[in-house]
Amino acid sequence: MNISVHFVSAEPGPPRFTKAFVIRSRSIYINWTTPAVTNGKLVKYIVYYDKTEAYSDNTTLPMNQTLPPNITWLVIKDLVPFTKYTLQVQAFTEVGGGNMSDAMGPLLTFEDGKFRLC
Repeated sequence: MNISVHFVSAEPGPPRFTKAFVIRSRSIYINWTTPAVTNGKLVKYIVYYDKTEAYSDNTTLPMNQTLPPNITWLVIKDLVPFTKYTLQVQAFTEVGGGNMSDAMGPLLTFEDGKFRLC
């Protein structure tokens, strides 16, 4: 008697931000949780971010960084000082991308020469 088990993958649910804060004038730290519903094996996350004004009027594509599925945090670097940013994260399975997280932000980067002590 052979028993076969087949797992059906689908798009995952949205990740949820747990932390986000400005570290320096050109960097932001973010952390998120794995989606409550993964619908299969996660293969990657994409973090999207852009200046808040550009993000809200949809005239530009947001910048993004791709991360492996075992990483749920990121320090976004090389940002513009004293600028507001909005961020979202999206999880992917083999089938494709799920819903994006709720938007985080706006987060205002510090002026040059200012930083957060952790």
